[in-house]
Amino acid sequence: MSPTSRGPSDTFTDLFVENERSLYGYVFSLVANHADTDDIVQRTLIQLWENFEKYDFDRPFLPWAFRFAYRQVLMHRRSEKARRIRFTDEDLIAKIAADYSETPDWENHRRRALKNCLGSLSVEHRQLVRQRYDKGATLDALAKKLQRSPNALYKTMQRIRAVLATCVERRLSDDLI
Repeated sequence: MSPTSRGPSDTFTDLFVENERSLYGYVFSLVANHADTDDIVQRTLIQLWENFEKYDFDRPFLPWAFRFAYRQVLMHRRSEKARRIRFTDEDLIAKIAADYSETPDWENHRRRALKNCLGSLSVEHRQLVRQRYDKGATLDALAKKLQRSPNALYKTMQRIRAVLATCVERRLSDDLI
């Protein structure tokens, strides 16, 4: 795609939309908090737009975007919200960022880690996750089916997600070391 074939706004939008999930996953892997990730991705988007005229169309967009996101993560780390970042070692953040930049299939690493972590759950918890996410069942429908209160099921799902997030983080960090 060339910058002259369409307006810069359209070109930028296409590139961002095409790479948004990867950028979000990259940032989330560094801060492990969805609210912070949303903020950082928004700030990154602004930086990308402000610097888009400097973008070299002969190079892939995502590594370029990762550099801006990485700087935003470091800025976030230094802000008052830094207490919510799970990684405290800037060298570790740099290593993870470098690994993501060098590994085009980092999402596959994350999927494999999640698959392994799902396998380590109890059968009951694995079934809950599958019914909720693979089959798209709502919490209310699942609670009714399982004869549990929606609130109790919600708390169980929160605990399962926390266990999975910790497991995935551990497996990914083990892969880096």
